[in-house]
Amino acid sequence: MNCPNCNAPLGEGVLFCGQCGADLRNYHPEAAAQPAAEAPASAVEQPWQQAPELDEELTVREFPTEPVMAEVPTEPVIDPNVAAPVEPAPMPDYYAPYQGQAFDPNMVPPAPGTDPNAYQSAPQFDPNAIPWAPGTDPNAYQSAPQFDPNSIPPLNQDPGAYGPAPEPEKPKKEKKQKEGKSKKPLIIAICAALGVALIALAVILILKGGFSTGGSKKADTGFNKYALYFKDGELFYSDLKKEPWQVTDELLADEDSWGNIYKDDGSSLSSYVRITKDGKTIYYPDKLRGDREDGYTLFSRPLAAGESGEVTKIDSHVSSYMINEAGTLITYKSASGTLYQYDVKKGEKTKLATDIAYYTASKDGKTVLYENEDYTLFAIPQGKDKIKISTDIGNYQIMDDNKTLYYTKNDTLYRQVIGDDKEKIASDVYTYYIASNGSIYYIKMEEIEIPANDFIRDDKKGDASYDYMRTSLETMVFKGREYTYYYYDGKESTKIATSTLINTNSPGSRTFIDDAPGMICTIYELPETKVKISELNTSTLQDTLWQESKENAVKVVFLKDKMTEIGVVGTVQMDSNFDIYYQEPVEKENQKDASIYRMPYSGGSYKDAEEVAEDAVLDYWNIVDGKFYYFTDVNEKDFNSLSTADLYQDGKLLEADVLLGSVYSLVPQGKEIFYYTDYSDKADTVTIYAWNGSKSQMVAEDVGNMAQMNGEGILILSDYSSKRQEGDLNWYYNGKLTFIDDDVRNIIRVSNY
Repeated sequence: MNCPNCNAPLGEGVLFCGQCGADLRNYHPEAAAQPAAEAPASAVEQPWQQAPELDEELTVREFPTEPVMAEVPTEPVIDPNVAAPVEPAPMPDYYAPYQGQAFDPNMVPPAPGTDPNAYQSAPQFDPNAIPWAPGTDPNAYQSAPQFDPNSIPPLNQDPGAYGPAPEPEKPKKEKKQKEGKSKKPLIIAICAALGVALIALAVILILKGGFSTGGSKKADTGFNKYALYFKDGELFYSDLKKEPWQVTDELLADEDSWGNIYKDDGSSLSSYVRITKDGKTIYYPDKLRGDREDGYTLFSRPLAAGESGEVTKIDSHVSSYMINEAGTLITYKSASGTLYQYDVKKGEKTKLATDIAYYTASKDGKTVLYENEDYTLFAIPQGKDKIKISTDIGNYQIMDDNKTLYYTKNDTLYRQVIGDDKEKIASDVYTYYIASNGSIYYIKMEEIEIPANDFIRDDKKGDASYDYMRTSLETMVFKGREYTYYYYDGKESTKIATSTLINTNSPGSRTFIDDAPGMICTIYELPETKVKISELNTSTLQDTLWQESKENAVKVVFLKDKMTEIGVVGTVQMDSNFDIYYQEPVEKENQKDASIYRMPYSGGSYKDAEEVAEDAVLDYWNIVDGKFYYFTDVNEKDFNSLSTADLYQDGKLLEADVLLGSVYSLVPQGKEIFYYTDYSDKADTVTIYAWNGSKSQMVAEDVGNMAQMNGEGILILSDYSSKRQEGDLNWYYNGKLTFIDDDVRNIIRVSNY
């Protein structure tokens, strides 16, 4: 099963995608009306420019400038450096992949109070609303460029990260894998580092969905200020200075919907719209007609000229597209499977290949990678003939130099500069994570058999009635796995640690830290329990042993090839100085708070831990710009992100009765941070406050939608009517509230390129 939002491979029973954070509790792949989304495990998802395919919304994420921990799913490796304009379902408004991260579909934690095996059916995505699971360990899911929406490393890239909208296509043979519109609720745009997926740009989440905590981040100010929104069934734009103007001419005409774009919502437009990095040009679909399988017509127009700007038709029957970071080249795939590249300056398109299955491109757009129907990977350097890389390739990733490629084939990891011979790095590779400096963490996996007798104490020696059980135990073995971690510095590999599992589960939570480079992960050992043969229940023995193994699992941190043990702890985060913050493990049912500790990093090593917060609400704490935020005294026994508690910053009380979900909106916007109070279940709204470091100020009441603007304030829908699902669009920045438009249905967040 693949994620309907970003098309990443999923394990059985996961509730959230470890790559993009999509809520999968209602996803029924067997009921889908269209073929599965295209992105294969082998395709690398390119964060900076992937354009929409044909469905659903994508997720925008902006990358922090400081090192942060990233929860990383394990396999397969998805290239966060490369866009796989493959046609995976779009991601809600988050920045998707992260450079050098691998993806483990099994690392996503279940939503609280739900059966991890109970969800199945793909939701209608509101790109501006993605739930996270409260009360879960954000370090427990994610491992990929996308990874852990609650934790992902800073890639020092521009926030234009996308996954294209899904494109229905004829069924294709599957590659062999190693492992396998409802009423819109209150949505709050949040910008913060999440333990499983680091969210840096403007992100809109459904507050009701819950959250997980994550690492530290710093606001990126390299973003053009604008408001893009949906009103009266059309797309509108405002530069926050002049009168707003209508971008689309007749988006849906008499149609109520097209694909996942609805006339009364429009949130999924984020999957199809792009703005160039310089903020000068917008690309968008218009006049949507017919079947989505036939693609859409792609247009562009200059933003500075306003409504009078000339509209340029790029092409019709477009299935997905990508824009290079300079905004000069558009790589796109047609509904018929033909790959083109459009030169913006010349106004000309060039056919690159036919019958392609998946494609991606380098950041500069001058190197295009694609797989054909036979899963053979080719590279097309600009102005040159195509180069065959390999057949039956596994996962691949192109680096920021636009020419160095990493890929796996038959579980062997290779590095190849396009045009040169490949270089073998390691064999029997289970998954890997590549840092921006080219160093690599990789994991080898070995299937093992563990004799059941190793865990049995015969307290009935001489009792013949137990002979049958003794005989059975002699042949009983448990299928387990041994995961060995290695660090490759570009020249040689160093073995760091081994984790042994008494079952065939994934390696456990892993957080990849690009700037170190480093990794936070969980190490398991076989339990020391000796079960009395007189008390033995063979049907539950393995589960009992696994539970003990989990309870004694140790969190460790790697910095390059050095390992430091953190201990048997709960949620873990790392700040920009590589200091480790961790939560005491949960020891009893219905526990709602715990102490938080910090392990300072100094002189190349970690010092003894010190307590920084007592009785902090479980999992609702965060580190942002070097400041530690947490809650105490939660009001409800069974709390969630809509529960209220007292908000603290580094031991100082900021405000009482703040919604717990505010923990993810604490990224500074100008001189202020924002938090929410007074949630109304009937009106589906909140009150927003701004904190400037010394005092609080109410920004607006009855807010139904909010989007942070990457250091440049926030966009809000105030005076929101949940019945009409409309409100007044305003821009708030450093104490000033500016009106933009009324009767706005949705705030649309897209990447700058």
